[in-house]
Amino acid sequence: MGYEATSGGTLYVPVAAADAIWVELIERYPNAEDYVEGCVEELASVDKIASAVAGELGSYDPTSGYSVTRVEQSCQVSVWGSGKLGSPELYLQVLAEHGATGEIHGAGEDSAMWRWKLADGGLSDDGGRMVYGEDVDPSAWVAQLASGVGAYDRIAVTSSEQAAHDQITAWCREIVLAEAPTPLPETELDAVAVATRAAELGIRGRVIPAASGREELAGID
Repeated sequence: MGYEATSGGTLYVPVAAADAIWVELIERYPNAEDYVEGCVEELASVDKIASAVAGELGSYDPTSGYSVTRVEQSCQVSVWGSGKLGSPELYLQVLAEHGATGEIHGAGEDSAMWRWKLADGGLSDDGGRMVYGEDVDPSAWVAQLASGVGAYDRIAVTSSEQAAHDQITAWCREIVLAEAPTPLPETELDAVAVATRAAELGIRGRVIPAASGREELAGID
């Protein structure tokens, strides 16, 4: 019968890496081509990738289980599926290794919830749970950071507003250090300098109460 699940999310696939991703996918997992059978010649690599991921997510019509929007040097790929879950994490690992980022959230037939997150060349698989308004700790604060194009892709729940700001600074310092062509001295890594450089790199961060509305916590401005 298989495991039934409903899942969906958004991935950001570097345009320059799309062809290499598709080639590696079909080399490692030949069944990926089954999801674009009959229209292989008509689809670009990013469409083939999206269709294959949608198929593994359980979409009964993979070529209709995604949408693609070009965003600067990457493609914003929304994928979704509801049906028998395959092994999308295998495909997502290949995408992550080639620089794709993003998140896909899923809910299984047994009410299990999870998130696949692509970041920093790797894939993480995290379990989750639903928390309703009155059950949220009103003293908690959420730190969110968007390190690239799209929604906030780094999220942490902290015990105080200051701790949330400190988390934002720590994330920005990590990214700034990775972007620097040469090692930076400690004197150039104070909070103000890090925030300035992060802004120049287009990094967006924010701190909000954990009791905020669903849309705000989801990263919808």
